[in-house]
Amino acid sequence: MQDRKVLFMDTRKLRVLLDTIKIKSINKAAEELGYTQSGLTYLLNSLEEELGVPLLVRNRRGVFLSEEGNQLYPHISQILSAEDEMFHALRIIKEKKSDQLVIGSYPSISLFLLPETIKLFQNKYPDTDVDLRVGNTVLNFLLENNEIDFALVSKEQSADFEWEPLFRDPMYAAIPTTNPLAYKNCLTLQELANERIVFSGGNQKNIVLTGMQTNGLEAKRSITMSTTNGMDLLIYVSNGFGVTFLSSMYRKSCPSNVRMIPIDPPLYREVGVISKNAHQLSPQAKHFLYCLKLIIHNTFGDLEEKH
Repeated sequence: MQDRKVLFMDTRKLRVLLDTIKIKSINKAAEELGYTQSGLTYLLNSLEEELGVPLLVRNRRGVFLSEEGNQLYPHISQILSAEDEMFHALRIIKEKKSDQLVIGSYPSISLFLLPETIKLFQNKYPDTDVDLRVGNTVLNFLLENNEIDFALVSKEQSADFEWEPLFRDPMYAAIPTTNPLAYKNCLTLQELANERIVFSGGNQKNIVLTGMQTNGLEAKRSITMSTTNGMDLLIYVSNGFGVTFLSSMYRKSCPSNVRMIPIDPPLYREVGVISKNAHQLSPQAKHFLYCLKLIIHNTFGDLEEKH
């Protein structure tokens, strides 16, 4: 019965333990977590005393879980997850409002990845409302003002936020079949710069436009649309207004009179999650991201290119 007293320990110590082994340095962890080095060492030592087993191994490479710590790790994670679930449920009860998850997303991700993700997510959280805010650079503003829980964007928009990469998405050129270039297996930026290009005015950090500028290229003719939705751009290409550049995900919805062709050398946008504090995301938000990763891996594996 004596061992059961540890069940009433301060779970803050458990969170500090996991943060420390993630950072792999007592000094750096103390700085990031707001402790003195001696204060953090005392806290970790006291946790080991409470549990009665060594939890950490310290060597020249850093700080790691001991053999006993590795055995306890899944149980510690379960305790902290259960605590997160309880306090989230408590917040909902106190606020007396429906449970809601608000997500920011690029249109391509919203169209091609999120429908199946939401279905999978609602298997566990059927009573949680999912509110999608679709856009581009406006998502940073929404996140900064706490109007969304997290956003699914490219790495170019990750400044000032925590970033977790999900997958690398190759960019394609969308060309009407009336254009002779549509029958090539791949296209260079030099070839495409000579075409009339339909750009999205809602994406000032377009990876292809950046690639052209890096190579000293300039679109000789262009049309700019105030949209972030690739389907709008495809309609213009389908009607013969020029070529455009899109995420590989749009291949599944490409009109019959438009071909999407790889760019050589390849250009990728790195798609991931931005949030203010990943550790403080609700259990629902964390589970949603878990479901999203499953969809990326299992359903859209052909789009994912691991690092």
